[in-house]
Amino acid sequence: MTPANCANCVAPIVANAKFCTQCGQTTHLHRINFAHLFHELVHFFTHADKGIFLLIRYLATRPGRVIREYLAGKRKKYFSPLNFFLLAVGVFVFTQTTIKPLSRALNLTALREQVKKHPDPVVRERRLKKVDRQEYGQNFVAKNSNYINFALVPVIAFIFFLFYHKAGYNYTGHLVAHLYLTGFSALFFVVFITPYLLLTGGTSYYLTGP
Repeated sequence: MTPANCANCVAPIVANAKFCTQCGQTTHLHRINFAHLFHELVHFFTHADKGIFLLIRYLATRPGRVIREYLAGKRKKYFSPLNFFLLAVGVFVFTQTTIKPLSRALNLTALREQVKKHPDPVVRERRLKKVDRQEYGQNFVAKNSNYINFALVPVIAFIFFLFYHKAGYNYTGHLVAHLYLTGFSALFFVVFITPYLLLTGGTSYYLTGP
């Protein structure tokens, strides 16, 4: 039986209507249980209209189109850029704090031992200082990657706004674009770069120059 008023906004409900004409909430409510929560979780990720997996597929194949359409007004079609960014960075931070792929891959102990064997003391000292700087930078990024991600998005968006303001997008538009792109980059790192780092131990030996 259709209720007389919406449970969400108390607006009058049209007879036999499935959704409220004011707020869009369904008129057929039922008691919340574990099955309902599971359904909401699945719906959150896989909804045909704006599921996160659909968004990831689109960002991988047509990122420019996703951003242009969202800024043009197709907000219902795509997963929210801020929610996507927060989820993606959350997954990234979780892998960094549990698996710690960067901390494992960027271990420069072996490289430092190799540099110590260099016959030229001047070159050896210069390379050891370079390894120390590299290790400090890598450890800083690994420990503060979540803060760096949050801090860089508005900064990079502002830089792009300054250079491309003639394109007709305001600063918020560029911010939306970088929320999408940074979130996708974080997931790309988790899915592809993290297994590579864990399997190969990273590419610490690229430091071969003077």
